[in-house]
Amino acid sequence: MDIKCPKCGALHWMAEYISNLSDHFPTFGMCCFSGKIVLPKLDYPPVQLNVLLRNNMPQSKNFLNDIQQYNNALAMTSLEVTVDHAINNRPGPYVFKVQRRLVLHAQLYIFDPAEALNFCIQHSANSGLDRTTMSILQDMLYHSHSGAWLYKQAFEITHNMPIDQQCTIALCYECETDR
Repeated sequence: MDIKCPKCGALHWMAEYISNLSDHFPTFGMCCFSGKIVLPKLDYPPVQLNVLLRNNMPQSKNFLNDIQQYNNALAMTSLEVTVDHAINNRPGPYVFKVQRRLVLHAQLYIFDPAEALNFCIQHSANSGLDRTTMSILQDMLYHSHSGAWLYKQAFEITHNMPIDQQCTIALCYECETDR
């Protein structure tokens, strides 16, 4: 993948071109539909994440080796479902079928950051993760993730509420507006 799309800069193999006006300007369609789709450039990752992604230190190697587990541990939501496993007892592709209801949990980010880190590290699914790396990533999320301030605000509102005023916070997905 060493040929740049002249419209968006995505990398391709030469065999992916759809037309070749000259040897220097092949046209590609898979990335930006030949310039008809324009997406904003992605921001550079926060410094803390960039260091973990590009450094050659043991901490970075551990992070890259377990990157999916770090991602799962820091997910903004988790699922609570009753999965119908019977549907997958026959040939065909895997089907994720939910019985009754689907619940998303986001309460971890409403807690104090230190409590959230302790809870996350003590969870059996995260036993191989490095506490320092988790702390760096959590701090990065709290300071740079566009949705984290909503959770922080919810914590501040509910933290000192009297017990008789405690409430449940529900996030509602609206097909027309949420992406």
